[in-house]
Amino acid sequence: MGVMNGYQKRVNHDLVVSKVAFQDRYIKLKQKYAKSLVDNWSESTDPRKHVFEDIAIAAFLIEFWNKIYEDKQQFEFRDLGCGNGLLCYILIMEGYRGIDLILHKDKCLQI
Repeated sequence: MGVMNGYQKRVNHDLVVSKVAFQDRYIKLKQKYAKSLVDNWSESTDPRKHVFEDIAIAAFLIEFWNKIYEDKQQFEFRDLGCGNGLLCYILIMEGYRGIDLILHKDKCLQI
């Protein structure tokens, strides 16, 4: 419909990370972690939102880091914030080195 009305795309996505690489990584991480994380969710929040969101963020970061670093041991990441630690858990389980600086200990993921 946009083409018929003279729409011209002004934004090009997939410039930072390939959509295909991201999707492939997301599927792998989802298959590996989603069921266990959702089934063992200990927070009062909806695990379907947080688990799949953090898997997507992890997939993006892994593909981005693969582009800029030759080896995952060349760097360490820091997660600064008041999240539940799930993103760091996934990244560390995938072999990346990093630290989650949690501001509210009572909001931590218990795995």
